Amino acid sequence: MRLRLLVPTLAEHFADAASIVQAFESAGFRTSYDLLFGDPPEVLFSKLPGGTITYSDLQDFLSQVATATAAHGLAGDVALEEEQNVKSAQFGGETGVFELDEMAAGVFGAYGVTEVSGSAASRLVLWIVVRHLAQYGESSALWIDTSYDFSVDQAVLALQSIPFKDAATALDRLQVSRSLELSEVYDALDALRSALTVVNSVVASQGQNPLSAFPSTVTKPGLGPTFTFLCENTIWTARADDIFPEGDEGLASLQDGNPNCRVFIAECFRSRNQICRTWCPFAIRNGSVIEAVDWTTKEGDEAPLEEGDM
Repeated sequence: MRLRLLVPTLAEHFADAASIVQAFESAGFRTSYDLLFGDPPEVLFSKLPGGTITYSDLQDFLSQVATATAAHGLAGDVALEEEQNVKSAQFGGETGVFELDEMAAGVFGAYGVTEVSGSAASRLVLWIVVRHLAQYGESSALWIDTSYDFSVDQAVLALQSIPFKDAATALDRLQVSRSLELSEVYDALDALRSALTVVNSVVASQGQNPLSAFPSTVTKPGLGPTFTFLCENTIWTARADDIFPEGDEGLASLQDGNPNCRVFIAECFRSRNQICRTWCPFAIRNGSVIEAVDWTTKEGDEAPLEEGDM
């Protein structure tokens, strides 16, 4: 953790905590890791300007930094209650599509990192973000745009279809960062106090993607294998036309009758707290607005949940 974020806590024990932290940063020690797992105390002391802090106070300072950044123990029943309270507060039907909300209830709004990938990933996440901001007036969100394709017009178009009372101020609480400087990204993540969602790119898989319930899925999220173990959940999105390449009369009729809508499939590839290989259809109207879709796949199209897919 960056030392500057610990100043309010350290100030309870050291009146000049801000100047001490500034001295450490000037000496090249910017994070708690630098202090606790780098040089021994006598070396740290030698690199500080004279009069910054006494050696005995330095040892106490390091102890307070360790206490402030250490993981605190928590009883299981308390942790369960807190997680249930967080989920009920953070997830109130974020998409407005019942089937999609049911699938995502254990994903969005939970702790940790959620990966969303596929052909509708950015639009789905943008819809969830602006709808959440419109529904909860005290909420805020940070969008780190690493591909420089964030569209304010899409956000405005989406908000025009959201009836919640705080929709008028939603964009005031959405911060967009287009910086690719790693230090600034760290600062943004340090300020994050909730869940993190990553919109990932798409690459080809070698044959059918084994994470998918559909044989026609021959693509996968683009980040490397290590990223797999960093995510609590992975949601995949794909055009329904690609999932059912041989055609579906109900799907064709639906899209012919609604030229401004495109039907997509959302599927849970991986999850630590949700059933995997579950899926549901949804529609995107005018490129921005997420809607429910009245479409039932023809017999034999639905991929059943296989035993052991948890």
